[in-house]
Amino acid sequence: QRAEEREAIRVSEEAAKAAALKEEAERKRQEEETRVRREREEAEAAEAAEAARQAEVKAAKQKALQFQTDAQELIQKLDTTRASIAPFEKSKKVSKRRLQIKKVVKGKLNTLQHNAVKVKEVSTEIVEALQATKSDDQIPADSPEESLGFMYFLDLLASNVIVRASAETFDSSGGEGFPLANCVALVAAKVPELTPILSGHIYTVCPAVIPTLPQVSQDASDDDFMEALGMKKDAKTGDFETFDRFLNRTEGLIAISAAIMCCSYSSTGAIGNDGNNAAKTVLLGGQEGALNWLKRFLKLLPLSDTNDASILPLITAPVLTSFLTVTGCMLKYKYPAEFTPLWRETIVKRVLPRLDQGAIGAPSALRLKKLVEGVDAFQSLPKGAIPELYVMEASSAAPPAQVNMAPSGFSSVGSANNNSMATPFSNSSSNNVNSSNSNPFDVVNAHNTKSAASNPFAPSAPSGGGGWNSSTTPFSNSTTTMTTPMTTNNNNVNNNSNPFATMQSQ
Repeated sequence: QRAEEREAIRVSEEAAKAAALKEEAERKRQEEETRVRREREEAEAAEAAEAARQAEVKAAKQKALQFQTDAQELIQKLDTTRASIAPFEKSKKVSKRRLQIKKVVKGKLNTLQHNAVKVKEVSTEIVEALQATKSDDQIPADSPEESLGFMYFLDLLASNVIVRASAETFDSSGGEGFPLANCVALVAAKVPELTPILSGHIYTVCPAVIPTLPQVSQDASDDDFMEALGMKKDAKTGDFETFDRFLNRTEGLIAISAAIMCCSYSSTGAIGNDGNNAAKTVLLGGQEGALNWLKRFLKLLPLSDTNDASILPLITAPVLTSFLTVTGCMLKYKYPAEFTPLWRETIVKRVLPRLDQGAIGAPSALRLKKLVEGVDAFQSLPKGAIPELYVMEASSAAPPAQVNMAPSGFSSVGSANNNSMATPFSNSSSNNVNSSNSNPFDVVNAHNTKSAASNPFAPSAPSGGGGWNSSTTPFSNSTTTMTTPMTTNNNNVNNNSNPFATMQSQ
């Protein structure tokens, strides 16, 4: 009996141990499951957080580069508009109106002088002609092209600005473009439909105004790079324009754009302004747009790595030189807190040391160095600037009066050696060379082209290809409200020709 009792006790103890071991195993299993589940949840949470962070970074980058997307939309809408108004160029029914518009555009622009009164006078006359043309479009007519005069006028005016600023004789460094720039800026203040059209023209022929830098793969050919850079190619010969010609044209377009931004919209600048209301439309973002442009251009350069000593893109020096020659004084006096660090810390200390010093880049690098390092840099108004239409509301003391207001040899602006009439649908060139570019206003001189045997732009590829800030134009901080692209103003009879008609700055 005792043996049986002992056996029973032993069996009971073993059962208890087995149960304890089983319970312990179950507890460990549950703990392991809990640990695995917690690690999985933590990993999923980390992945979700990283995905959210990357999405935020991507969204921020896209927002920061939205200005480039906006510019591409303007270019596309310009193409649509120019296609829709083509019948006005060809129709015999509107030949008299077409000729009158051409006479107004070329005739008025040829009378511009380095004089504020004259600039405002010409601006007023162009605005009145535009308004009259718009009224004529509303008169019931048999042919649809008879309602296209207003948009044709705007496109022709923008075309002439491009032709004049792109001319080989255009003296951008001498300030030749200020009267023309002030004139179209003041016209746009009264005729807002000009803003997207002229902006689209400028961005088409000069991507640096957006700004953007060429983005090409490491194995891209010289031709690919030149096309990305914006160099013009002769459709017949296949030759690219010379780099000197490209630089000259780019600097002219940068200068005219910068001068447009510098235009003052005070009571002395905005035509028809009684002094109480500022202009509602600011072409290319105005003076604030100039500051935004400089910030964006510098951000496109590969400057984030302080240890990076690679050579900056070849167009860096000529573009900055042309832009700062025009805007430097305005930026220094109106936005000193923001401009000074960009100038002294970024351009002088980080850009200058990395400029291309080769045979092609050295001259431009030297020009930029002299411009930004002088003790009196940006102290006086730039040559050619019209004081009444330049810096009128500086945040500090006004800059000294400029010397040599008008470039020598020019009584009217942009008319020297520019006898051809630019029309929206025909190339304007004494050589009559067809360009493969979609914009017909930049014609390659057949006697000044060459094939590229090697790539003179070999410096390291720039970073930050595209991306922008939301704006009416890529230089403005304001947002754009856009309805359907084919909807027109209520005041315009034409219902299918103007994709810009409902684009308004807010």
